[in-house]
Amino acid sequence: MTIKLSTEYARLFAELGYLGISRQCFSASEKIFTMLNHMRPNEEAGVIGLALIALGENAPQKAVDHLKAAKPTPTVLTFLTVACSRLGSHREAKELAQELIDMGADDDLITIAQGAITTDLNKKEI
Repeated sequence: MTIKLSTEYARLFAELGYLGISRQCFSASEKIFTMLNHMRPNEEAGVIGLALIALGENAPQKAVDHLKAAKPTPTVLTFLTVACSRLGSHREAKELAQELIDMGADDDLITIAQGAITTDLNKKEI
C-alpha cells in the first residue's frame, strides 16, 4: 500500500522539522526530513532540512553531500553555498554565489549566500 502525503501535510511536517532544528532537536527533525525526502523526493524541503541539521551538528561535509545529491534549485544552491563556505571551500562557495546571480535568483537568497561567504572569511581572518 502506497501512502501519499498531501502538500498541506508536507508543509506542516516541514514547519515542525524547522522548528525542531531551531530548538536543536536534531534527532526528531532528522526523522521528519528523512520521511519528507523519501515521500516527496522531487521537493527540496527534505534535503534542505537534512542539510540544516548537518550544519547545526557542525558537519558541513554531510550538508554538502545532501545538497549536491539534490536538484540544483536556487534554494538548494544557496544552502550549498553556506555549507561549502562552512567547510572552507571558499572558491566553490563564491562560484555558487555567482551562479545564483547569473540565474537571477531571488535577492534574499543571494544575500544569504554572499553573507555566508563574508562571515566565514571574516572568521578565518580573526
